[in-house]
Amino acid sequence: MTEVITDGKRIYTFTDTGFEITVKPPTLKNRLICVLIIVFFLSMFLFALALAIIDGSIGHIIIFSFACILGVLLAVYFSYSPIFNNKPFRLTVDERGITDEWFDNYIKWEDLICFGFINGVLLHRRSFYHQICIYFSTTPYDEKKYKRALHFRHAGLFAPRTNEMISYGFGKNQLDEELIKKIRERIYLYADKEKEISDIRPDSEFVYP
Repeated sequence: MTEVITDGKRIYTFTDTGFEITVKPPTLKNRLICVLIIVFFLSMFLFALALAIIDGSIGHIIIFSFACILGVLLAVYFSYSPIFNNKPFRLTVDERGITDEWFDNYIKWEDLICFGFINGVLLHRRSFYHQICIYFSTTPYDEKKYKRALHFRHAGLFAPRTNEMISYGFGKNQLDEELIKKIRERIYLYADKEKEISDIRPDSEFVYP
């Protein structure tokens, strides 16, 4: 039996032996918006560079030249490169283990030390909003270490991608209890309940801008 639940851009597919989370690819509109943003910032840098050249200031020319190159590269790589990546995000949990196809990470059930849900994780580096994440780890649980690792992973702050932890952020700080129940039921088919270490706190404990 297969059950499919769609929540915005996220698609949850539940079967008798596991579940799969996929993310819809970005629309043409989203791609065009990203291109326009890149072009806008590039134009601003080029305009500043042109003014520096007209003014004849060698120092400003060098500064704006480096700023132009570095700014565009950083904007594309850290903010917009996932938009143009045709590889779909897919997190699969089944009898084989946990597979993150986006980063080609895989954890066997016999290697799993703990798993669970943690909320209050940074949504992304451009805001201070929080989200709830599911994680699967092959290392012992450490509250500070795990929270920091999830912040770095999901805020895009140069997070390492290793097979020690696979995680996914749901884009909101609370998750429907029925959805959590369905996810847990599939995980419990292969992992002991004692391995679950979750930290789901009420929104009132988190400060929003």
